[in-house]
Amino acid sequence: MTTPMPDRSFVVSFGFNVLAVAAFWVLSFVLVQAGERMMGGWPASEIGQALGCVGGVLLATRLRARAAAYFLMAMVAFSVAELAIHSIFGIGSAQGGPTHLAVMAAGGLGVLFGALAVSRIPAAELGLPRGGADAGGDDAGRQPRQIAEEGTAV
Repeated sequence: MTTPMPDRSFVVSFGFNVLAVAAFWVLSFVLVQAGERMMGGWPASEIGQALGCVGGVLLATRLRARAAAYFLMAMVAFSVAELAIHSIFGIGSAQGGPTHLAVMAAGGLGVLFGALAVSRIPAAELGLPRGGADAGGDDAGRQPRQIAEEGTAV
């Protein structure tokens, strides 16, 4: 059972976002370097970048760093799409600014539209408990203030 966290100040929230992006940067660097040294070539570096992005998303969502999570979700979409393009058409044929810009924009817009769509759909239609995506157990549907005042259900 998870306990709700109290509201955080802007400075603390900003710090968690910076921490998540910095951890993603270090993780991606390590994975890209390890991939290039072990396997060599562009597939290893792009796979390392994609895995680093996924790790960053997991950390950002765990830290409740929303801005970093959205940014890194777009980076996951970009990295996986670019890996697919390069795998199908070759590394030399899909290069340059316009290709990267189009793939980055598509990844960012996909995450934006997905976030907007999910925020507009009631939780019941998504099959989520009333309390939201992370509510569960006997406290599902109870507001954080209720849980704080009454204690957790046993």
